[in-house]
Amino acid sequence: QVPPNLHLKSMNPNIDISNFPTNIPTSSVIEWAKAKPVRAGISSFGFSGTNSHVNTEEAPQTPEVAPPSLQPIVWTRRD
Repeated sequence: QVPPNLHLKSMNPNIDISNFPTNIPTSSVIEWAKAKPVRAGISSFGFSGTNSHVNTEEAPQTPEVAPPSLQPIVWTRRD
């Protein structure tokens, strides 16, 4: 579940997010969307003023492939 943003009172009118595929939780707890791929933003704020921001996305699903059959490798030496 996603808790509401505590400090967002109103959006900046100079930023158009109408075509941005996201929801900003402002009132109550909402359930995670079942849409794929799942995306998340992570921020870290350091004491010295060093800030880091990362956007992540779920890895694509790949079909399960059977491992190749193991065959011995035979080396021969010919003079």
